[in-house]
Amino acid sequence: MAMAGFSSKGEQAIIASLPIAITNTIGTIAALKFVDSIGRRSTLLWTLPGIIVSLLGMGVCFALVAEYGAIPVLQIAIIGLITLYIAFFAVGMGPIPWTVNSEIYPLHLRSTGVSISTTANWVSNFLVSMVFLSITSS
Repeated sequence: MAMAGFSSKGEQAIIASLPIAITNTIGTIAALKFVDSIGRRSTLLWTLPGIIVSLLGMGVCFALVAEYGAIPVLQIAIIGLITLYIAFFAVGMGPIPWTVNSEIYPLHLRSTGVSISTTANWVSNFLVSMVFLSITSS
């Protein structure tokens, strides 16, 4: 939120992140319905364009913030685009890969396969989080 121009002191960043958390909760609950009624593939194909558009929009807004500073319209646009991204992600790319991951292995290899893929996910998340701040500060 600080990169979007919200103050990290006080309640401003917390209040700005509230719609994102609510959207994530609602999207995750909606995913339970969509995966069963529409299907995994259709849900992924339906949500990916929304993810792509919202990420491109965020990139443009962050570039404008870097160029012109934290203009309130850009701050609102960034919060809206993050919320849109989370809405699409929570329905599609959030839960579906984990569901498919638990189903693609034969039963006798399922626990090993899921544990290896989970470890790879967490190690990748760790590496990204360790490198991200040094990349953004340079």
